[in-house]
Amino acid sequence: MNDQFKKKADSQAFVQVVNVSKNVGSTNALILDDVNLQIFKGDFVVILGPSGAGKSTLLNLIGGLDRPTIGEVKIDQTVITTLNEDSLSSFRCLNVGFIFQTYNLISTLSAIENVQFPMKLAGCEDESLIEQRSTDLLTSVGLIEKASHLPYELSCGEQQRVAIARSLSNDPSLILADEPTGNLDWTTALEIIMLLKKYSTKQGKTMVIITHDERIAEFADVIVKLKSGRIAEVVRHA
Repeated sequence: MNDQFKKKADSQAFVQVVNVSKNVGSTNALILDDVNLQIFKGDFVVILGPSGAGKSTLLNLIGGLDRPTIGEVKIDQTVITTLNEDSLSSFRCLNVGFIFQTYNLISTLSAIENVQFPMKLAGCEDESLIEQRSTDLLTSVGLIEKASHLPYELSCGEQQRVAIARSLSNDPSLILADEPTGNLDWTTALEIIMLLKKYSTKQGKTMVIITHDERIAEFADVIVKLKSGRIAEVVRHA
């Protein structure tokens, strides 16, 4: 039996990728080939693989930023691959937080305004709640003293911490991180990974990180090795 299925038999997988394949481009190139994966609630998952292995494509499919050519993706029993665009957008906003390698902060908004943005996008109109939660989140990543700073006034590591706070603003159960340490030196990268690990452990967030850096895998509950669009190995640590 594959190690990924060694969770308790009565434990329902929180994320399920079922027989997923993805073709792209005019040549119909096969990027993912019959991928099956189960991720359980609270897992800290690291997906490893070289450039071109299909890591970002898989993450985008899990997060509903793209759709598979074949197969389905479930998050907490919702088959997101059958949702229409409006429903999928609403689902993502409330249930999935994204962290990108290039931070993707809005350059004209301050740090605290960037954290507040997803809450307002989700339709929250309680200004006191928005203010309190964004303040709490910036405090939790150690940046409350820079709440009014614009992104260009922050270091790379600080921008990524703001991005982490933003990803948590709507209290999603699933956080997806695409090479979150790719632009950082190892000391700063380690701080970011430990911060993500803290949220996974203490708040029960399900965390999926893609990377080519095997050092990050040392912090994982589950390591998924992707090669040429297929899962080569899944290792679940006890």
